[in-house]
Amino acid sequence: MKENPPVIVLTGFRATGKTSVGRLLAARLGYTFVDADAVLCERLGGSVAEIVARSGWASFRQAERELLRESRAMARTVLATGGGAIEHAAEWRGLRDHALVVWLEADEATIRRRMAGDAQTAAQRPSLTGDAPADEIAALLARRTPLYAAGADIRLNTAGRTPEQLVEELAETVMVKQAARRMGGPGAQEPSAEALPRGRESMGEDTSSAIRSVWLVTREYEGLAGAGGVKDVCRQLAESLVAHAGCAVRVVLPRYGFVDAAHLGFTAVDLGDGGGRIGGRRFDHVFEIDMHYAGEERRERVAFWQVTINGVQIFLVEADRFATKRGVYTYTEEDELEVAWQRAGGGHFDYFAMNVLLQKAALDLMILLEERPDVVHCHDGHAAILPAMMRENAGWRTYFRRTGAVVTVHNAGQGYHQEVDDLEFARAVTGLPERLILSSRLGGSFDPFLAASPYAVLNTVSENYGRELQETPDDARTGWLGHALLDRGVHLAGITNGIDPASFDPSRPEPLGLAAAFDVGRGELAGKRVCKEALLRRIGAGGPWERVKQFGALPAEADPPLFTFIGRLTAQKGVDILIRAIGDLLPLEPSARFLVFGSGAPELEQQLESLTASDLGLDRVCFLRGFDPLLANSIYAAGDFFLIPSRYEPCGLTDYIAQLLGNLPIVHRVGGLVKVIDGETGFAYDENTPEALALAMGRALTTYADDPGAIGAMQVAAVERIARLHTWEKVMHDYLLLYRQARRLHPIGR
Repeated sequence: MKENPPVIVLTGFRATGKTSVGRLLAARLGYTFVDADAVLCERLGGSVAEIVARSGWASFRQAERELLRESRAMARTVLATGGGAIEHAAEWRGLRDHALVVWLEADEATIRRRMAGDAQTAAQRPSLTGDAPADEIAALLARRTPLYAAGADIRLNTAGRTPEQLVEELAETVMVKQAARRMGGPGAQEPSAEALPRGRESMGEDTSSAIRSVWLVTREYEGLAGAGGVKDVCRQLAESLVAHAGCAVRVVLPRYGFVDAAHLGFTAVDLGDGGGRIGGRRFDHVFEIDMHYAGEERRERVAFWQVTINGVQIFLVEADRFATKRGVYTYTEEDELEVAWQRAGGGHFDYFAMNVLLQKAALDLMILLEERPDVVHCHDGHAAILPAMMRENAGWRTYFRRTGAVVTVHNAGQGYHQEVDDLEFARAVTGLPERLILSSRLGGSFDPFLAASPYAVLNTVSENYGRELQETPDDARTGWLGHALLDRGVHLAGITNGIDPASFDPSRPEPLGLAAAFDVGRGELAGKRVCKEALLRRIGAGGPWERVKQFGALPAEADPPLFTFIGRLTAQKGVDILIRAIGDLLPLEPSARFLVFGSGAPELEQQLESLTASDLGLDRVCFLRGFDPLLANSIYAAGDFFLIPSRYEPCGLTDYIAQLLGNLPIVHRVGGLVKVIDGETGFAYDENTPEALALAMGRALTTYADDPGAIGAMQVAAVERIARLHTWEKVMHDYLLLYRQARRLHPIGR
């Protein structure tokens, strides 16, 4: 199980779709498909009816038992079994040691209807009992249903659902389970019904209830401090665990200088210690944390703030190191004006010490509050050292001996690991043994993700991104982190991020700052046109804008298609590719309009400014430099097509937001963006070039002009797919599975 993915076995009564679902699932996962009945017919010569007529059911069943035994040698295979294979008790028990078993079920009426409409029924499904079909179906279902229930890991009702719909649900579950079982090793438990999204019910015991207490350690949290998608993931996952899993959830993050804790309703935490001053403010409860430098023993004072928001208890760490920061990760223009070397957009010089202080403070807070959580969930490299410190440092090692750890890699790109070159400093400030510091090097630097790998379950934020990191040369962009983990036997579980549709519901326009209401799922889009007209009028008037500067303009007509981009202006986001593609398309498609919103690399900003003033871009390209969340909502709602030309994208949240607001994504098919299905929920292209992006935009324009009904159908399908597969209520269950895996890990010393 550790070396190869498991065999996936489909079981169920006749006519439940095992063959059709199996073929599609195998193609989706890159597996080999094996139809047990087809193999047996080839071996024994003839159809099932002919074999039974010639040799009897006993001969067929014996060959079936042998095939089940042979399945032990299979790998990366989807095996569709006959309806009666479940009755081979001994062989089935052996099969379950190495296979993931999916039960496709249907009610009796559905089975009768499908069998009656299947021309192959007489040849491939001869009678077992000689009774009338209705009586035989009822009798066999009564006998086999308990066996299916006891012998399967996942239960999926197929009535009224297409094979494609079933495969969509199964594929994500299977990939998560494969990674989890590889990490758990032989005998690892499988997820319960609560550990799988709707329609993925487990036949095993309900063990998800064992996860009662979860702590999240993060540098971002939506509504308090954020710089990217991490903030949304942390808040929405935390609130889903509270609302839908009944977990007690605590979150720990820094109290940055721009966060007014008292104004936001936070109160100081009573820790029972003495008072002291931090940053000129007196706190009644202060304690100290070891923050040694190489050759210098030293401590730093911390205190805590707390508040409960939507059932989640949030703690802010008060410390001089955090209170002086005006940005989450980088210096601001104000910082640069005060100190010239603190260049705006540059990372904080003490980033590594900030991360260590946060993680140590979180562990000490748990002890002071006498909390022993089931799991500590560490977000990105900023919190990835915590599992190693929790297992290796005296005191913590004993106190947290029953606490598991999960580390989520939100972005594995170079520059996102939070690595440090000074190994002596890393050892001194973390307190970790030298052997671990030296064994956790990547490219000569101490890498937090490698340090976490012996002590935590690691995952990333989409299945495809995990595959790219560990199975393709794209891992070069990370400095080969994914392959370094793979060399250690660590497989990254892929869990595609979810989204809370209620947070971007255009039928409730006021919280989003929209000009009118509309409902994408119902195809009621008159209000979307109103939003488009309102934004174009505002652009025509030059604002007014807050924290945003406008370059270029757009005409007020709402009929021409509007392409939009919202995000950081960086090479990773493919903005250089976008600028060239716009330049290529402008002379070919006179109806197209472009609106770009964001800030970033100065050279890209300058190129966009120049494009808006060029002959081709005049009144066709508008660049809004800066950021405002309500303005972003207005752009999502106004746009017809949303451009995501990222070079790599671990998951992507903007495609979700765009779809929920009726703005069809056009994506480079990479990382988590593969969840946008070309021609069904948006448009996608493979080659990472301006030409390929321009062609994809051209296809979108043709569809917009020639088949508006197809555009409407895609908008509805996109919202329906999010509701079916990608809400946090569903994704949360996959994290519960990882939490259970983490609790089963034993502390590992080296």
